[in-house]
Amino acid sequence: MVDVDVTKVPHAKIIRSRNKRIQYSYLKLACPPLDAPIRRALVDGSPLWINLHFEGATILEGACPSDTKNGYL
Repeated sequence: MVDVDVTKVPHAKIIRSRNKRIQYSYLKLACPPLDAPIRRALVDGSPLWINLHFEGATILEGACPSDTKNGYL
């Protein structure tokens, strides 16, 4: 799991105010590209999880999309 801090109050408020589907779209923006070194370090193609935080509280957490050949998550 990778912890990502949302540092701006307006950004955190917008993410919190959206429905889960839209929140996941924001979460995907924090995901590294498929060719990033952190992705290559994962064992057996396990998913990379992102945990969005604001002021120490979790806003949202979820899995980053993986290679589409192996399924979405």
